Amino acid sequence: MPRGDLKAPQRRQEEAELIARRLVEIHDTLPLTSARRQSDRVRWADCLLLLRQLTSVSVYEEALVRHGIPYFIVGGRGYYARREIRDLVCLLRVIRSPLDDVATAAVLRSPFVGVSLDTLAALSRQASQMTTLRCLYRAIPKALADADIPEAERTALERFHTLVESLRRHADRLKPGWLLDRALAETHYDARVLAHPDGRRRLANVRKLVQLANTFAAPDVAALVRYLESLTQISADEGDAPSYSEAADVVRIMSIHRAKGLEAPVVILPDLGRGVNPHPPGLVLTEPAERRIGMRLPDGSDWKPSLALNLLHDRKAHREMAEEERLLYVAMTRAEEHLILVGPMPPGQNTWGEWLYGLRMPFAVPPVEGQVASLAGIDGLLVRVQGAPVAAPN
Repeated sequence: MPRGDLKAPQRRQEEAELIARRLVEIHDTLPLTSARRQSDRVRWADCLLLLRQLTSVSVYEEALVRHGIPYFIVGGRGYYARREIRDLVCLLRVIRSPLDDVATAAVLRSPFVGVSLDTLAALSRQASQMTTLRCLYRAIPKALADADIPEAERTALERFHTLVESLRRHADRLKPGWLLDRALAETHYDARVLAHPDGRRRLANVRKLVQLANTFAAPDVAALVRYLESLTQISADEGDAPSYSEAADVVRIMSIHRAKGLEAPVVILPDLGRGVNPHPPGLVLTEPAERRIGMRLPDGSDWKPSLALNLLHDRKAHREMAEEERLLYVAMTRAEEHLILVGPMPPGQNTWGEWLYGLRMPFAVPPVEGQVASLAGIDGLLVRVQGAPVAAPN
């Protein structure tokens, strides 16, 4: 379990790394007792990683890839939401309109350019000082003289600006696929992607999109961008270029909601340190079933919640907490034989980890950071312990 004072992204990274290590340890070694299993020892296909949401799934993907563990995301983000695909779409958006600051920032941080957050901040400051059409892209020429930006990154910015200007001049005459091919070649994006542990799959995804861009009916960057963005919203089912099937010998990753009715010999439940605090009430809250409405009322220069708003919020918070309890129950009962729980120790307030810690199930041995502690037949995988190792209360 991670230390409670860690930020959520760092905590999840530590959790993901130790989950991958634990899976390697139990693969083909941990015995299974169920008679209907294809093997008497754990296979990858016997393992199910459950997440409350798939928004942070890439952290767990990267850890599995580093340890050579095959996996399949059930109902995952889909091909068009992959990071490398978003890089290419954002580049097309910049070619379409350099005023698109969101796309420009994404491309500058991507392997196409690779500038630091400090450089991006410096560029933003330069843009804020412009008198007209303030945007990151138009601030690049001015930023090239900024001594606060490292020379290597100024060179990268200059090359990027020159490349985009050239691509924009050709955008009306040539297919978007040609524009992407040239950008990939001039920025060495292929080589940078291949350096990633999952580089071959990512590069195959890039090539797949370039092929689509070359065969797209309308030779128009704006039309292709609209098409790809619509696919990102509606198509989560299109897989990576070379993809495992769910039926293969792979670790399955899915949301807890999708896992209802399913079971697996080994279930991993991470992120127990994630808070379950209800959101504070907004300006208005309704309860149509009882024809009730609550709102904030003006009180001088402030807006104070009315009694009706507080009442409706309390009811909503109670329903949300009850749903969290049901979700935790569903997740834990998916395990047929082994359950691996991962979260901070000591647990934070209003977290699943706190709820489980409060059950006062004693550890067979005191938990040790980065090791597995037996907890009433459950694997309690500890990412980090704050202070000296402690056992659960008796």
